[in-house]
Amino acid sequence: MSWKHSADISLLKKRSEAVKAIRSFFDVRNVLEVETPILGKTATSEPFIDAIMAGPYYLQTSPEYAMKRLIAAGIGDCYSLGKVFRNAECGSRHNPEFTMLEWYRVGFNHHQLIEEVFALLKLLLPIDRFVVHTYKALFELHCQFDVFTATEIQIKDYALAQGLASDDLNLSKTAWLDLVFSFKIMPQLGKNNCMDVIIEYPADQAALARTTHNQNQEAIAERFEVFVEGLELANGYHECQGQEAHFNRYQQDKAVRQSVNKPCPPPDDKFMAAMEHLPNCAGVAMGLDRILMLKFGLNEIKEVISFDIDSI
Repeated sequence: MSWKHSADISLLKKRSEAVKAIRSFFDVRNVLEVETPILGKTATSEPFIDAIMAGPYYLQTSPEYAMKRLIAAGIGDCYSLGKVFRNAECGSRHNPEFTMLEWYRVGFNHHQLIEEVFALLKLLLPIDRFVVHTYKALFELHCQFDVFTATEIQIKDYALAQGLASDDLNLSKTAWLDLVFSFKIMPQLGKNNCMDVIIEYPADQAALARTTHNQNQEAIAERFEVFVEGLELANGYHECQGQEAHFNRYQQDKAVRQSVNKPCPPPDDKFMAAMEHLPNCAGVAMGLDRILMLKFGLNEIKEVISFDIDSI
């Protein structure tokens, strides 16, 4: 039986230097580091993210709810760099326990935050530019269909024709889009020292981002995702405000979970009440371990963390 750690010691020393650089990045911008609870009485309701239970509590999948409560209380610009947990996420790019960097900027919209994400990633990765794409344009370029007008059946038929799934797979339109995106589009993104950014996701993929309409009056989310070398590195929002809006999002998530027989955590009443006081802000979450995989030219997440799930 091996008792050793997963990442090489020399790599862990380099990881420590990268973390110092990240903290310095925020220090010079007067963004405050905060700590948030790892345990919670509830967890995110997002249908595609599952929390791990710890007795009567949930291990947190993100510091988002706690950080937004701090911002609503007036703490201002802040960031968190710490451990989060997600159930059943294992593989070369996933570990159930991983390090998340999340930060919020009061007065920013998502476009301003994209610029700051690029500034940070330039310190860590060999990128020299970024390109912004709309979700709709990428599907039209790579898949030749319109995400807003295509039906669930049409997207399923496309996926089957591409050999991406079997005919007995039963998914929602959003899930079919995600499947197609993962195999047909994502591997093409972030090549040649470029950071690719996707904006204008359909509004039903908004999570906790604000929603608006594009020039074609199609409902979209004020959300972005960042990709480098085919890896998703960041997910950011121009944050939704208001208790009622968040309760409505929760109910939508709950319905999706029930449709696939997945339990939904109870609503976080304290978080929702705080959203009545949330100032205009934008926030982003980044998986630090994936960034370090790219920085050091590695293919396995276990190579950049002290102890992966198989070594504990």
